[in-house]
Formats: sequence, structure tokens, C-alpha cells
Amino acid sequence: TYQCGDSPIFANPTATDNCGNVTLTFVDNTKSGNCAGQGIVRVWTAIDDCGNVTTETQTFHIIDDIPPVFVGLGASGTYSCDTFPTFTTPTAIDECSATTISFVDIPTPGGCAGPGIMREWTAVDACGNSVHESQSFTPIDTLAPQIIGVGADSTYCIADGIPAFS
Repeated sequence: TYQCGDSPIFANPTATDNCGNVTLTFVDNTKSGNCAGQGIVRVWTAIDDCGNVTTETQTFHIIDDIPPVFVGLGASGTYSCDTFPTFTTPTAIDECSATTISFVDIPTPGGCAGPGIMREWTAVDACGNSVHESQSFTPIDTLAPQIIGVGADSTYCIADGIPAFS
């Protein structure tokens, strides 16, 4: 076996014949299949001077047990409570295969500005290896409240009583 991204180390066999010279060659064939079935099959062929042929095979299977790696995952932070946070969509790289990226938004406990949000990213390669990373955003409220509908200032006479506020 060999780890995906590495190169297998094949044996260096020799061939002998009791009646003369032998030519030894090989051909590498890719073995496709699911993750456990991928690899390389090396077929060794020995031919003597009289045309007698012997073949042997050596098979290496790829092992992919290393998860993908996220690239470009944004930092956690804060956002104004009247907007939605801006998440940076990451990419994921894997030595062996393509990856699929997904996410789930999870509410988090908040403070006076309300609950926050955590986005949990998941990247999965074709062999089922996965990695999880997250970004968390907390809402902040930096604006003072506004009072709306206060009537205009005016004057009144004390003899008329208490004025009506609107």
C-alpha cells in the first residue's frame, strides 16, 4: 500500500535462465475503483533468448485516510444586529480526490443584542474523509435607541393648566 500523493516503491527483481540471456521489462497499469480499489499494477515480463515468457505482477493499493484541508476560511467576528454576518466561503484541497463542501448555521447564545450564529463548515473527500471548521459571529449593538413622535416645543400659560403632551 501507499499513501495517496506518494509514489509506490516497487521491488527491483532480477530474472535468470539456465540456457541464456533474459530480458526483464515491466508495464504499469492504473487500477481504478473506489478508494480501496485504486492503485497501480506492475506487470513484470521476463523473456529468454528462445522466446519463453514468464510474467509476475505486483499490486499497490492507494490508502487515503487523510482528510481535506480548508483554505481561505474567514475569521470569526461581530456584526451589527440589524444585518446578517458575512461569511467567507472557504475552499478545500485534498491530495487524492475532489471535495464537497457544505455548512450548517447554528444559533449561539447571545448577549443584549440577541443570539449569535456559528457556521460549521464540512469538507468531505471522495473516500469519506472529512474535516470540520467553524466561524462564529456575535451581534453587537452600538447605537442608542431613538425616540420617535415627540411633539414640537411650545409655550403655555400656567393659568390654563397643564399642557397636553403629544
